[in-house]
Amino acid sequence: AAARSEVLFQSDVGDMLRQIADLVSTECALSDRPIDFFEHVNEDVQLKTNPPQLFRIIFNLALNAANAISRHGGSWIEISAITAGGRVLFDVCDDGPGLPPHVLNYLFPDLTLVTKRRQGRIGFGLVTSVDLASKLGGELRLNREYGPGTNFCLTLPAAIGLHPPSPQPLIIDAEYAAA
Repeated sequence: AAARSEVLFQSDVGDMLRQIADLVSTECALSDRPIDFFEHVNEDVQLKTNPPQLFRIIFNLALNAANAISRHGGSWIEISAITAGGRVLFDVCDDGPGLPPHVLNYLFPDLTLVTKRRQGRIGFGLVTSVDLASKLGGELRLNREYGPGTNFCLTLPAAIGLHPPSPQPLIIDAEYAAA
């Protein structure tokens, strides 16, 4: 079955990011490793995409960040979405120690070359996210300019000029109301 695309507006994306933050926060709390989450979505964010696939990408990145923070230190994760240059940029960043240099060589490998590595534990979640980003017409990359911590950026095509559906007024037939 073909992947279904839907138009997502600022409120839809905001709801999705809050769901992801809640799920990852709950898992962290159950593991006795509380992490603060911050979400931000600009008002002009709108895109046509496959919501379950987008959810999976952002969830994988947030869960990876939470796991790294719980093992190596840090206290917060921020997930944001902004529109710039006809693209929607999703950033997932944290205040952890960042990626060690030896892990950088193994980021974004070919799907056929992926193995779990004891140092850095790069697995299928990140590779799956890269593949899904490509299928959605976007790109997932590591922002190496980011200071301490880690910042992954997912870029997807924006949907320009669409408007969220307006709430429809409730119209009650006079005969129905009198009954």
